[in-house]
Amino acid sequence: MNCDIIIPVYDQLNYTKACLESIKKHTDYPHRVIVVDDASSKETAEYLDRLSGENEIVLLRNQENLGWVKSVNKGIGFSKAKYACVMNNDILVYPSWLSEMVKIAQNDSQIGLVNPLWEMPRNFRGSRDEYFKNVVCKHRGEFIETDWARGYCFLIKREVLDRIGGLDERFSPGYYDDWDYSLRAINAGFIPVRAQGAFVWHYKNISFGSRFGKSVLNRLLNEKRKIFDNRWG
Repeated sequence: MNCDIIIPVYDQLNYTKACLESIKKHTDYPHRVIVVDDASSKETAEYLDRLSGENEIVLLRNQENLGWVKSVNKGIGFSKAKYACVMNNDILVYPSWLSEMVKIAQNDSQIGLVNPLWEMPRNFRGSRDEYFKNVVCKHRGEFIETDWARGYCFLIKREVLDRIGGLDERFSPGYYDDWDYSLRAINAGFIPVRAQGAFVWHYKNISFGSRFGKSVLNRLLNEKRKIFDNRWG
């Protein structure tokens, strides 16, 4: 396959199902889905086992909860495809999302990381489907350079992975890992961009929030910010 879609999963079965079903329905680019089960509970684990048995996903399993960063790296280490797309399990993808990002990645050898659009402007009066149809689709083939690739869903070229590897596990279990990865890619000669004609919907912090709670999330945020600032200023 030309792209491996890497999805760490820690429970949140309904979101996980919706994510995987949307990928199956709306992905027209050659791909395989690699799910990294981060020690989910029985119901989620059994669901993933069924999909793996039906060859709908490749299932990698952690015996203990390792968190986002290490689970992503496990998927990256398994992947040999030309592109890897790392994404959360609280994502819904829209038609041609992946093919549009790949098209943008192929536009310029300097482009190394690609985000899709992930939210609607506050002043848009309409549904997500209307926004996709009436706004996003009109910008197929367009992209803008960004300061960093947001970690909710981002495409990585194989050249980037070969040059800088995976996420820095000092940011485990998460936060600032995507900022750091983007700056490492930029220092290696690549640029992050956003594909203006690709759209996904991100619910945000579904698995992370349920696992840690607000106080722990705030502590992690501060801890990882210090690591990031010490490295990059």
